[in-house]
This record gives sequence, C-alpha cells and structure tokens, in this order.
Amino acid sequence: MNISVDILIFGGGIAGLWLLAQLKEQGYNALLLENQSLGQGQTILSQGIIHGGTKYAVKQQLTPLARHIKTMPAYWQACLQGTGELNLQGTKILSSHQYLWTPKQWGSRFVGFLTSKAMQSRVNKLDRQDYPTIFKNEKSEVYALNEPVLDIYSLLHVLRKKYLDFIFKIDIDTIQFHFKDKLLEKIKLNDISIESKFFIFTSGQGNQFFLKKFNLETIKTQLRPLQMLLIKHLPYPLYAHCVDKNFKPRLTITSYPTSEGYAWYFGGEIAEQGSKQTPQTVFKKGLEELKILFPEMPLKNLSWKTVYINRSEPWQENGKIPALPSIQTHHNLLFAWPIKLASAPLLTKEIFSVIKKSGVLPSFSSSNNSLDLPKPSIAIPPWLEENQWN
Repeated sequence: MNISVDILIFGGGIAGLWLLAQLKEQGYNALLLENQSLGQGQTILSQGIIHGGTKYAVKQQLTPLARHIKTMPAYWQACLQGTGELNLQGTKILSSHQYLWTPKQWGSRFVGFLTSKAMQSRVNKLDRQDYPTIFKNEKSEVYALNEPVLDIYSLLHVLRKKYLDFIFKIDIDTIQFHFKDKLLEKIKLNDISIESKFFIFTSGQGNQFFLKKFNLETIKTQLRPLQMLLIKHLPYPLYAHCVDKNFKPRLTITSYPTSEGYAWYFGGEIAEQGSKQTPQTVFKKGLEELKILFPEMPLKNLSWKTVYINRSEPWQENGKIPALPSIQTHHNLLFAWPIKLASAPLLTKEIFSVIKKSGVLPSFSSSNNSLDLPKPSIAIPPWLEENQWN
C-alpha cells in the first residue's frame, strides 16, 4: 500500500496530539505514529497543571518562561469549554486552581512579590472561609493561581477519540527511512509506504533515537531527571505549590482519587533533589514534609512509590530549562520539544510558522484511514497502577 500525506508526526504525547489536532482542523492531510501508548513517558507522568508561570518567579523576578506562558491558562480554559481553537470538552478538571502558600516556619518574603503589580493578574488571595479543606487550620495566607489542574488520562482520551482515524501504532524497529536529495521522502513499514512532504518528531526522549538514526550530531539534547513521589491513602485532595523562603517551589503537589483514598503526587525541589537519591530517601523526605506542614493529618497505612522522569529538551549551555518551546530543523525534518505540557499550543504555533515558510500547504484531502495498522492505547497513570507500591 502506498499513501501520501502532507505531514507525518512521530510521537503521541501532548505535543504530537495537539499538533495533529490543529493540522486536521486546518485541512492538512496528517498522520501520527506512536510506538508505545499515547502519552507514555513525560505526558502521562506530568502533574497536569496548566502553568501560567507563577512558580517560575524566582528572586522577585518573572523568568522568560513565566512571561511566555502567562496566556496559557486562559487559552486552555477556552478549549476546555469548547470555545477555543480545539474542543477539549469532556476533559476532567481535577481542580479549577492550583494553590500556593508559604508556611510561616519557612518565611514569608515571597508574599510581597505575590501582591506586587507584576503578579496581580496571576494570583488571588483567598479569604479564610474559602480555603480548601486541607488548609482550614493553616495560619499562613493561601493564594489561588489561575492554573487549572487536568486529569491527563481524560485529556488523552478526548484527543484520541476525536482523531483516532489518523493515529496508528507502529514498531519503531521495523521502519525504513528513504532519503532523496537530502530530503526524507518516505518511510516503509513492511508493505506500507508513507510519503510525506514534512516529517515532525515530537517523541520526547525518543527524539534522540531519530537524531542518532539520521546522524544529526549538530542538534543536541539534554535530559533533566526527576524522581517524583506518590503517597496513597491520604484523606484530602491537595493541589498546591509550597514555596520556601528561598523563593523555590519546595513542593508542588497534585492529587488523584483512587479506591484507597487520595494519591498525592510530589514534584518541586523534592523531585529535583530526588533524582540523585534512593526511593527510600525520597519517601522519607516527603513524609517528613507532610508531618511538618500538616501535623493534624492522619498518616497511617500509607502506600508509596517513586516515579522517574527524564525531561527531554534541546541542549542548554547552563543545563537549565529552556526559555521557550523549542524546534530544530534539518531540511524537511523538524524536531520539537514543548518544554511544559501547558505550552503545547505555543509549540504548535511555532511549528505552523515553519511549515508555512516551507511552502507546504493543506491539501484538504484525507484518504488514509484504512491503513492496516493497530491503534495505540492510552498510557496508564502511575497512581492507578496496581504494582510497585511499597
């Protein structure tokens, strides 16, 4: 079977799925190929926070990343309500806000920055009667951020259901790449040949596989590891950044209902430092923090595990997070990294700019739905997995 498309996407995380959706909405003949499950890796392991950049405010300044993603919560909210560029109705919203607080025992210098003019559109100080249940006895001030928290599994389900005709599962080891005059012309999957004008790689850490395959040594990547912590059997939900006296997100916690109470998912400094520690050390640290922050909360019969994440990004000289969603091109190959889940729309905008400059226009045709290839399932989030709990 021989088919021809405008755009071929490799990688079914949020970046690839968002790009596919936008391409289809604008008339491009596009397909997405995934060799595992949709969302496998960074997407399903993310905390689902639609960041507006508040947590990146360091030393009373707004970082470049914080400035660039400021508009993302409102953009996503429109999509979630069915009035945006994509219709994401049906996505489960776990919390309408991510909260932020600075415990008195860690200092409160950050509060002055939160109430500054630069932050007025990002945070709202809560009246005590509006505090979430977990904070009812909290003596510090609690702020609501304009950052919804999404159930990523349901988001993937919405995108998969809507664009399933154009999504296929492949065995990456069986692909043959055929070049002509320095351009990638087509790929072959057994008896299937797919020709494309443009090839886009949004496969996170998998991008390194393709860069090596094509001998593209000039495009460098970096990995920034995390070891996230999951603790189950907790009585209340929590969606909050806990900021310490050094203006760092000491803890970033989201939570998920399970059959055994809530599972809390810990990111922030504990996960950054945890990348070099044993799982037992990370759990011990997390438990210590809970006892300090919520001394009245029962902590009995807990189950826990840790989750390793390699954040794949373009190489930075200082090794830190890139300031923007990033793309690198080589002829008709484009490699893309959203940096944050929330910035997938920004990445798509950058990709569209490159596609249009290349002269690839939408063909408004779609005759590729009958490929004899399986459909990928959706990755299972770690808090719903039954194994590997301690």
